Amino acid sequence: MHNRYALILIGLMVGSFACEQATAPTTLEVQPQAQPQPLEAWINSSTSSRFIPDYALRIPDPQQDDDMRNWTGSVYRGMSAKVTATQGEWRKVVYSQDATGWMLASELISQAKATQATTLRELKTYAEADFGQLNETLRIPAGTLLFILEQVDELSFVNYDGEKAAWVESALLSTDPSELKVSELIYKAKFLEEVLNGPNARVLDKARIKYPKAKLIDTLANHVSFKEFNLNPIMPTSDVAIEGTPTQKK
Repeated sequence: MHNRYALILIGLMVGSFACEQATAPTTLEVQPQAQPQPLEAWINSSTSSRFIPDYALRIPDPQQDDDMRNWTGSVYRGMSAKVTATQGEWRKVVYSQDATGWMLASELISQAKATQATTLRELKTYAEADFGQLNETLRIPAGTLLFILEQVDELSFVNYDGEKAAWVESALLSTDPSELKVSELIYKAKFLEEVLNGPNARVLDKARIKYPKAKLIDTLANHVSFKEFNLNPIMPTSDVAIEGTPTQKK
């Protein structure tokens, strides 16, 4: 089963997987190879993209005699990205229209090999594609952004957290576009608060304005810890306005 999942992720890579534990991945002594055709991918982790393909925290600043942080910005699970070049276990990606950075192949999932989904309720999980092999120790929470890797009869093999995967009941999955967007925002809100220790209340404002009919808005509001939440937000603003709706002037 794990071999099947590995083959899916290998669609974006030529080398082996790497993780931050044990030996940190470093730049290989090879030149980046451009992709003849950019590969469409989803980001499967909430992390940071990097200026150079190396896990070093700081790198030499080409403009002055100093070091600079080796990350370009935060990326979130569910974001779309284009893979434009490879270097060993690293992939050069373009995301958020024109932002560019390097990520590990294991932090990406090929859009050609997977389908996005979410769940409006907590999911039971199964060790195999068999309702008789219930995993009593693992439940997947409502609002989790999933990637469907395989379907067998009434069960789906899904990626649910980074490289983790499990079998779940297919009938309980939702592919509604609004629910998928709110599911993505749940990851963003958690990352902003838990990892960056920053304000994240605007994420909830955005969800309420852009996806007012999404059932997962309640999940977002009730199960995420929000900082600097404004009960009377001045909305919409330029980054959350519904297309065609004029923004409010300050």
